[in-house]
Amino acid sequence: MKTTITGKDMVISNAISERVLKKTAKMERYLDPNTELLVRLTKKKDGRRKCEITVPFDGVTLRAEASSDDNLYVCIDQALAKLERLADLVKKHYGKYPIIY
Repeated sequence: MKTTITGKDMVISNAISERVLKKTAKMERYLDPNTELLVRLTKKKDGRRKCEITVPFDGVTLRAEASSDDNLYVCIDQALAKLERLADLVKKHYGKYPIIY
């Protein structure tokens, strides 16, 4: 799985990128290994942290976002949990996981 991590108004440390890669590895059971995950981490002016995860593929885009007051790790976990629920919802709708047609 290809994971692209970008940061807006913040520096992405090795610990953060390792955490994102470790957590997104769990998505391989839902998505094809050639799928691209776009992870955008943002620091707002009021100190809030935001994590946006986008998975673009054939005609469907899965997207989840979460924000927290000051803990970026919580945002990452919440956004990935939302993405997993969304992948299950798409599976129920299409009868299979979306990337494996």
